[in-house]
Amino acid sequence: MVAIKCADLRDAFDFVSFGTPVDSRAFIRPDTGVIDCGSDTLELDEAVPEDL
Repeated sequence: MVAIKCADLRDAFDFVSFGTPVDSRAFIRPDTGVIDCGSDTLELDEAVPEDL
């Protein structure tokens, strides 16, 4: 089982809750617990991997 920090999960929730619905998204990788965030309108430093 992968451990995820509560603060990281809360940050991802806040990220997807900000702005218009379905504009932003967050994915948790089940094998590593890494949270990937993406947005249609914001330019982020890292892109969401294509295989998600």
